[in-house]
Order: sequence, then structure tokens, then C-alpha cells
Amino acid sequence: MTPEELCSDGLLSVKDAAKFLGVSRSKFYELIDSGLLPFAQFMGEIRARHAKRIPKRALIEFAARSLVKAERFTNGTSNANRRPGT
Repeated sequence: MTPEELCSDGLLSVKDAAKFLGVSRSKFYELIDSGLLPFAQFMGEIRARHAKRIPKRALIEFAARSLVKAERFTNGTSNANRRPGT
């Protein structure tokens, strides 16, 4: 995927991107620093850490890759409402 395609859905601030994934900002910075998520760096900001913007499409793809496959959902039914032993 080209950078243009990756950014086509827009860019989010670190605060909004962390909220989107449901993690703290410090955990989100760990994801960025580990190279798991791409970001755009905009110069001219006093605090460069706050100048990072994350492509929304990258967040969606990251979340999709992070999904855990649960057996109860693979056959299209959920056992969440069943009582044990039934």
C-alpha cells in the first residue's frame, strides 16, 4: 500500500488514535516506538512527540491483525448466553 493510500482516510492525533484502540497514550507511544504503527511527523511543533499523526487506515489494519480468533465465533454462533452444562 502506498503512503497516499494509507493516509487517504485521514490522520489522527495520538490522543484520538489511542482512544480508537482503547489504550493509554503511553501504551500507544510504545506501539509507535516499537515500529508496529506508522506515523507522520510534522515539523515546526515545539514538542515533536505531539506532532505525530497516525493514519486511520493503519489503526484499522493493526486492530484487524490483533483480533484473537475465538472458536465460539467461528461457526457463527455465540455461547455467551448459554448456561454451563447446556
